[in-house]
Amino acid sequence: MKTTKTDYKKWWSISRRKELALWIGVLLLGLVSVRSPSQTYTILHAFGTNTIGHNPYSTLVQGPDGMLYGTTDSGGVANRGQVFKVNPDGSGYTVLKDFTGSDGSGPDAGLVLSGTALYGTTSSGGTNDNGTVFKVNTDGTGFAVLKQFTGYDGANPYAKLMLSGAMLYGITAYGGYSDAGTVFKINTDGSSFANLYSFTARDPDTGTNNDGANPVAELILSGDILYGTTECGGCYGCGTVFAVNTDGSSFTNLYSFTAYDPDTGTNNDGANPVAGLILSDNILYGTTEYGGIYGYGTVFAVYTDGSSFTNLYSFTACDPDTGTNNDGANPVAGLILSGDVLYGTTEYGGNYGYGTVFTINTNGCGFAVLRNFTGSDGAHPAAGLVLSGAKLYGTTCDGGYFDHGTVFAINTDGSGFTMTVSFRGHDGGYPTGNLLLSGTNLFGTTSGGGGYDYGTVFRINTDGSGYEALKDFNGSDGEWPNGGLVLSGATLYGTTSGGGTNGNGTVFAINARGNGYIVLHNFGVTPDDAAGPSGGVVLSGDTLYGTTGSGGGFGKGTVFKINTDGSGYAVLKEFDGSDGWGPQGTLVLSGTTLFGATSSSGISDTIFKINTDGSGFAVLKEFDGSDGWYPNGGLVLSGTTLYGTTAGEDFASGKYVGATVFSIDIDGSGYTLLHKFFGAPLDGASPLGGLALSGNSLYGTTVVGGCYGYDPSDFGAGTVFRVNTDGSGYYLLKQFTGDDGCWPFAGLLLDGTMLYGTTYNGGTTNCGVVFKLSLLPSVSTPPPSQTVELESSTLLGVNAGDDPTLTYLWFCNGTNLISCGADNCLLITNADFSLSGTFTVVVTNAFGAVTSAPAMLNVIPAVERRPVPGVKVMGEIGSSLNVEYTESLSPAPNWLTLDIVNLTNPPQYCVDASTTLLSQRFYRAWQMGTPSIVPSLSLTFVPAITLTGNIGDSMRLDCINQFGPTDAWMTLDTVTLTNTSQLYFDTSTVGQPARLYRIVPVP
Repeated sequence: MKTTKTDYKKWWSISRRKELALWIGVLLLGLVSVRSPSQTYTILHAFGTNTIGHNPYSTLVQGPDGMLYGTTDSGGVANRGQVFKVNPDGSGYTVLKDFTGSDGSGPDAGLVLSGTALYGTTSSGGTNDNGTVFKVNTDGTGFAVLKQFTGYDGANPYAKLMLSGAMLYGITAYGGYSDAGTVFKINTDGSSFANLYSFTARDPDTGTNNDGANPVAELILSGDILYGTTECGGCYGCGTVFAVNTDGSSFTNLYSFTAYDPDTGTNNDGANPVAGLILSDNILYGTTEYGGIYGYGTVFAVYTDGSSFTNLYSFTACDPDTGTNNDGANPVAGLILSGDVLYGTTEYGGNYGYGTVFTINTNGCGFAVLRNFTGSDGAHPAAGLVLSGAKLYGTTCDGGYFDHGTVFAINTDGSGFTMTVSFRGHDGGYPTGNLLLSGTNLFGTTSGGGGYDYGTVFRINTDGSGYEALKDFNGSDGEWPNGGLVLSGATLYGTTSGGGTNGNGTVFAINARGNGYIVLHNFGVTPDDAAGPSGGVVLSGDTLYGTTGSGGGFGKGTVFKINTDGSGYAVLKEFDGSDGWGPQGTLVLSGTTLFGATSSSGISDTIFKINTDGSGFAVLKEFDGSDGWYPNGGLVLSGTTLYGTTAGEDFASGKYVGATVFSIDIDGSGYTLLHKFFGAPLDGASPLGGLALSGNSLYGTTVVGGCYGYDPSDFGAGTVFRVNTDGSGYYLLKQFTGDDGCWPFAGLLLDGTMLYGTTYNGGTTNCGVVFKLSLLPSVSTPPPSQTVELESSTLLGVNAGDDPTLTYLWFCNGTNLISCGADNCLLITNADFSLSGTFTVVVTNAFGAVTSAPAMLNVIPAVERRPVPGVKVMGEIGSSLNVEYTESLSPAPNWLTLDIVNLTNPPQYCVDASTTLLSQRFYRAWQMGTPSIVPSLSLTFVPAITLTGNIGDSMRLDCINQFGPTDAWMTLDTVTLTNTSQLYFDTSTVGQPARLYRIVPVP
């Protein structure tokens, strides 16, 4: 910067260098991205998603289709509850809606059905966490939130809605003017919401409450009058029966429950009515949760004008003479009426304390208990009943097989009780065993989760649909099924490593449909018996063979056999430590010889063989650590060669020096290390699962390793790998990220071109996933369409991963093969018009081929152009800037004028087309005086396009992006020639993708 008495100059020097290679490089940028494995990976099921809800508190509703519709308070994908439907016989359970929280949570109330639309409430969730009103169609479509409660207009609607025409009426337990609850109405389309009445809870002038507080039960309608109950408030604070008109007028407290009569010292009417009412001949019938003669609730009747209240029945809870309770306690659900007979439920009491189903006549006579719940058949029926013919349907919020509630049916005479649905909680978690394929069904086990958190047997279709937990282990019948399954006919066989009669594991059988579960053997019957089966079983004829990791006479594990009917259990081998310790994995059977491995973290790790009659035991290999240790994953046999892995993991030190893939002949000779793992994140580490073999390739998993750290120690989330049987070609097919699975403990199942497997953790809820991985090549990034000039060069690239076995066949216009090899890029030099058209690439591996999406190549005539410096100048509008240049800055620069730029719309460009590109040139810009905006400049390169023709000719200049649609031409300008050859400078190209041009004469 220089300053004199008469002028002020502001300038910058910018160097330009003659590097045309950089300009050409811009044209190629973006053609080829970094390649990575691109096999198609799919999560079939994420465990822990609670696909079936649990804990239903609501009354069912039966549709014209015969289906029962209801809600669960919790469970579902987000554990926020569900809307479901089920056939009366318990089949066809279907989830219609999983609540997520933002759209509602905890749908405690029953549903109301109108045509094909269901309407309901959630007690919490929604935008303000005050609950919602929603609708959903009976086929699960059309879910919509009709109302988000704010608190001021109500909060926490626990009750079922009442429908009249197109109007829904309901209550909220809290919110409103005094936070004591409201009565509201809303149209079925969500419009015209109105707060009809806000309960006061307590009159500040009198110190009493005359209207009630906290309504939690559904309303009923007669004419234009709504009737309901409040749990609290009223004259004595123990709840009320009330009436209010549908327009909110004429609120009346029909009855206030006393709870305690101060004159007699007793309570004869009840307290806290939390259930709705039914109406018959101007008489309202209902229940109270507490109060009555014994304090355990009542059945009552009261006229619609509030007169003639009658306590029809007081529940005893405990018979003072016998010390038992035969009638129930705490009826929290409403009644239903058939003729002059009332039916209802009590949440507690009865012979077992788990609640009852009862009947009583409307005159208070004929009380009878129809069902005493035992817990295993359901517990705590907190919802009312629905009557269909002579059959009553209801729900229990607890109990059943999995203690998460039931749907039940019972005849009105108390006969024919059926538990049609037993809600399960967790759908399983933490799978460790290999999958089994039968047809399109995958069968497997989870070591945790299920109704009792002891693991499950599950089934899922190969497309990810139809997930079903076939068995929830409860401990007494087994726990932790860590091994895989074997199928014979329609029966699955497997083992659990714990549980059973002695807590030492079981061998079990279960039908593939999920019924007929039976324990074939409980381990640990005697002190010397085997314990803790360590893997799955192998089947030969009617005999199962397996191993236990402990037990036996030396406590170091066994090989056993047992018939499929549970008979013939025998220990074939007891390991003593010198010949192995802790056999792991599933045995391999060849003829009458079993092959297996013992694995005790480097202590007496061996490969062994034994005949199926227990004879011929021999150690084929004893690991010394340098050649691997901990062969946990089982073996695979091909001809006379066994293949396996050693995990060699030491999580404490983070070392995996003993992790290998190996081969050994069945006579014990020829032991070969095919691959030695280096540890995370290079190539994976700790291959705990077995191998799968296809042709000359082995496929397996590593529990940790890969590039994606997931656990705090950053071991990595695991991998799927391939290695050839001669040790060559090691390649990572998949690196788990955690979100798509983590720690694949189990081996892989290979079916055709698909690998199936599980991960122990990761996925939606970090409880593991079932996945599939296609071995067919997959094109993740197809070649881009582009436009090139005649006789120029260009590059077509495709991303199909970096698998070295892939080959690429490039076709032009479908049939013209122009390249074949292992290169994923096609270099086209001296492009001519014949190459215009469609380009595809066929990517091939050993499992098949895939064709990329087509890319269009458009070859156009070349347009003469050259890059020239474009000096972008900025400054004050209206000012004049002197732009100058020089070839050298020292010793005394000779500044020459390039142009004088009048800034009418800054920034503006001053283009230097005075010469060909030199090795360097410097520029400066200055102006006289002291400007309000300091001038500045920057340098870029812009194309200079040569236009030739006769003076006066008009030409249109079009441009197109090199990469992208080949017909997306844009008009830059129309130019009338003032010389036979002149330049057009495309300054609009700055910051834009690489462009090509065409010149079109204008008539």
